[in-house]
Amino acid sequence: MARYQKQVAVTILMLTFSIVFVRNTRSDFPLIFEKNLHAHDESSNSVVAANITRKFFPPMVRVNPFVEEQGNWMEGPYWQHIPPMFAYVPYIFFEIDGQVTIEVKRLAFAFVTLLTGLLFIFVVYNYKKSLLAAGAATISAILWVNTPFTHELITGYAFGVSDIVLAFTVVASFGAILWYLKNRKSVSSYQLIVISLVVALPIMAKNLLGAIPVATLLILLSRDKQSYRKLLIAGGSLVAALVVYYLPLFLVSPEAFKNGLLVTFSHFNQLEGWERPWHWHFTNYLPQRYLFGWTWIFFVGLAVAAVSWYRTRRTTLTLAGGWFLWNLIAISLVTSKVPNFIYQSYLLSWYFIVYGLFLTISTGAKRSGEIALQSLKERFLRHTTVGMVTVGVLILAILAVGYESVRFTQQFNEYRAQAYNYDSENEKFYQAAEQFQRMGLNQSDLVIVRVSDNDCWFRYPILFLTGAESKTLLEIYFHTVKYESILHKYKRMYFVFNQQEGLPKVGEYSYIDFDLNKLSADEVNQVIQAFIDIHKQALEQDILRIKKDKTSCQWLVPDHILNAP
Repeated sequence: MARYQKQVAVTILMLTFSIVFVRNTRSDFPLIFEKNLHAHDESSNSVVAANITRKFFPPMVRVNPFVEEQGNWMEGPYWQHIPPMFAYVPYIFFEIDGQVTIEVKRLAFAFVTLLTGLLFIFVVYNYKKSLLAAGAATISAILWVNTPFTHELITGYAFGVSDIVLAFTVVASFGAILWYLKNRKSVSSYQLIVISLVVALPIMAKNLLGAIPVATLLILLSRDKQSYRKLLIAGGSLVAALVVYYLPLFLVSPEAFKNGLLVTFSHFNQLEGWERPWHWHFTNYLPQRYLFGWTWIFFVGLAVAAVSWYRTRRTTLTLAGGWFLWNLIAISLVTSKVPNFIYQSYLLSWYFIVYGLFLTISTGAKRSGEIALQSLKERFLRHTTVGMVTVGVLILAILAVGYESVRFTQQFNEYRAQAYNYDSENEKFYQAAEQFQRMGLNQSDLVIVRVSDNDCWFRYPILFLTGAESKTLLEIYFHTVKYESILHKYKRMYFVFNQQEGLPKVGEYSYIDFDLNKLSADEVNQVIQAFIDIHKQALEQDILRIKKDKTSCQWLVPDHILNAP
């Protein structure tokens, strides 16, 4: 048993993190089950993830688009803006559950958070088999998963879930770099290929924002004066992985690919009103979005850990602190900033602090700790063994995980079964989409909406839950799509509007549907035009309102009209 005590101890640490994670996620159930797609990012990201179940590749915002031309990143039809790796995460969860729902999508990314913490504890321990380092990794992961911003990412109140995936790939890359450092003198070509493929993952997750691990590997290879052959193998593997990943996306839609790639560079200029001073992550985002009451502890901890690093030069401390500093400098240099830019290295920053403090304390307490341990062995462990105690703690940890998992499952089923109050307008949109989902709408259907100034947000729950093409009447008013194409693409057409007596209801709204197999192109034209004529005054008021404030659904109006005097 003594031979496996360290492995058992690490297992206990990982189980401890799992217990905290399950309790933490369970506390978020009211927000995880909130039937609302929040703003642009959760709306579009959720739609793309759901559409993977309808068309596995390419990732699309609209699987059967009314308009074929590529629009902005929220409209599609092909997904752009950031790489689509994140969109494939919920796929297996949707398949297991047998349906597309917002709670399953959010829990899928919560699961990635769990895997990130467990992987981090494992790779830190695996480097030098240090329980002190593994303990620091566990505490860091617990602090990280309890951060308010992590809660916001999972529940959709902060964008975006791609940063959860990026954090996972960065931790995997952290482990790959440690693996290289552990075997740097005898690293084989096959090991280099695996390491190179892993460090390429962050770039696949979020373009150049994930370039730190790749740059680190190339610097280490050059510094270690590895043979030209090994440098070629590593570089070739990196390039090959990125080509295999990006080339199909480019071939599907060069325009979407170009637009998505250029977004990264757009942050060097003023983008979407995100221009912030260079120090904004120090003075605003970290204190006000991540740390709150822990702000002074965090920054004092960084200072103490920096002293500890200077004295000890521990490898994991160097790599964790170095990547966090590198990330912080890089995002401070760009003009347009958002809070999630620092998230990829946030877990590493806590590890730098906690492990640095552990090393500071352990250096001064080493001798007294040895004396205390000897006294403990003489008094308490006289009639037992460390192995028995370890096994006992392991059993308790397993039982605790089992208990929390059962409670998690019970509460999940309770939340899913209970009646939901659709209070806000967006929740009413989601309610209508749920009813359409139960009616069996799919990508062969077209839904046209005219209910309020916020019509543009009504479309996303329909796209998400059913895959049906969904447009506002205002969009139809501007588009000159030939109605013959509607007959070719869709089987049924639905008009959704504010509730009227005598008409079928979908949630809080009324609708009329048409079987397009029974209509000619002229008849489709007459139906759409009649619907436009009924709402003509409201549409003209919409245009004036949008031109005036340019905030609510402004992307629905063509630029030459939106910007006209």
